[in-house]
Amino acid sequence: MAFRESPSWDEPDALLDQLWKEVEGRAIYEATAKLVRKEFDGVVIGPRKAFVSFSRKLQFAGIIPARGGKAELGLPLPVSASKRLMPMKSRPWADRHTAILVLSAPREVDTEVKRLLKLAWEKD
Repeated sequence: MAFRESPSWDEPDALLDQLWKEVEGRAIYEATAKLVRKEFDGVVIGPRKAFVSFSRKLQFAGIIPARGGKAELGLPLPVSASKRLMPMKSRPWADRHTAILVLSAPREVDTEVKRLLKLAWEKD
């Protein structure tokens, strides 16, 4: 076989392992996923090849690894919703998202992130 096959959508753990190669970034993802599971009933966490989506009826957030062991959380919110948000540049994984939050450590998945996720959840 010339190319290694990528895991399929029915192999979420393999997709996560392929996507989150840096330990630091994986820890940020795990903290975010833990918060989402705890706070939002009926959430669907969907690992993809390039990102992880958080959805109910529609995707209300997405998270992707960033350089240096960081993660980028995309949200369909105005940048004015938080001092920590930046405008979303073109990202193929987040056509609904207008803002991005760069997370540098698991401890940054805090009450502000919870508040922003709740705002995005309520828009869905």
